[in-house]
Amino acid sequence: MRDWQQLTPDQSIEFIKSVASESDLILFEPSLCDVYTLPLPFYEGYSLYRIVNKYMLPYLLLDYLSNGENHHYMNGSDQAFHNLNSRNALSLGSENVLDYLDLYISYVYERGHSLVFMNDHEEAAKHSHVDFDEGSQLYKVKTPLIYHDETVNGEAEISASGAITINTPVKASFLHDLKPHKDIAYRHPLESDIIEQSVSILSECETGQNLLKLKDEHSVEIRVLSSPNYHGVITNDFVVYLVIPAAEQTAKFFQALVLAYALRDVQQIAGGYLHPHPSIDQEEYLTANYGKNLDMITQMCKIVEEFENINAPGALQALNKMGLGSVYSGYKNGLHSDALMDVYVEALERDGTIKR
Repeated sequence: MRDWQQLTPDQSIEFIKSVASESDLILFEPSLCDVYTLPLPFYEGYSLYRIVNKYMLPYLLLDYLSNGENHHYMNGSDQAFHNLNSRNALSLGSENVLDYLDLYISYVYERGHSLVFMNDHEEAAKHSHVDFDEGSQLYKVKTPLIYHDETVNGEAEISASGAITINTPVKASFLHDLKPHKDIAYRHPLESDIIEQSVSILSECETGQNLLKLKDEHSVEIRVLSSPNYHGVITNDFVVYLVIPAAEQTAKFFQALVLAYALRDVQQIAGGYLHPHPSIDQEEYLTANYGKNLDMITQMCKIVEEFENINAPGALQALNKMGLGSVYSGYKNGLHSDALMDVYVEALERDGTIKR
């Protein structure tokens, strides 16, 4: 399931036009985006499509289940699965049911948190087993999973219609009662609440309060994009996107830190330090982005330190989930400039964001 194929420029433009949101055009600017596709062995006629927006690093990823005509945006909820399973597009067998479970958990079930598949899929496959029980008409799946950062033996049952029941390491059921909905919005259904909560958390520390002043000073518009990936996007015209799964209903320290990161970027942009277009020399593009990012991450480190000083460990936990715990340690140890940049780049390499 990992053999992505890049579409031609003409094919990419055609796909982007078919899914673009008029109110969020910067996310779909063809000159910023590549489009890839990945065949799915269990959804007949459908593939996984991915728009990679290279406006800033890390890249923004927008994924869809699509047959070329019908596009179902993967917004961090299981709505796309409801839509396709209700269309009887699912064709499960012993050879692909594990891939189906992998896709669901990867996109829906607490992505990046408590339950995920092993990164080494070949190794996981060696230790996985699938049986079809004729009596219950269920696929019985045993496979290693990562649960709270520990490898465990997972067990699940999956019906031919795609209903999923996880028995180990947690008890959970999904897709048993299908509720199709044609339109899947890009913007979070609780956008205003997420913004208000993020601002509220950030206002609890001094550095956060100072950054929030920029919001009014530069008429910053904050939007919330639904996506399985936790992220943030800041445009050169002061539009900030907080990226959070649609299934999550409240903002946490993670979103507050991303907002701080974004507002620091607004300060940079207002000072003339803009996001470069990815078509420039690659080395220049990377250097500009790394420099901007490290400056913004340093602001997050200041905020984390302030929250630690008032016994609020959630901020550091959020930074660790971003894979930036080592950068914070370097910051606390007094590293500056080139030394802290080396720590940051090493963190990106460990996370798989970049390869050298």
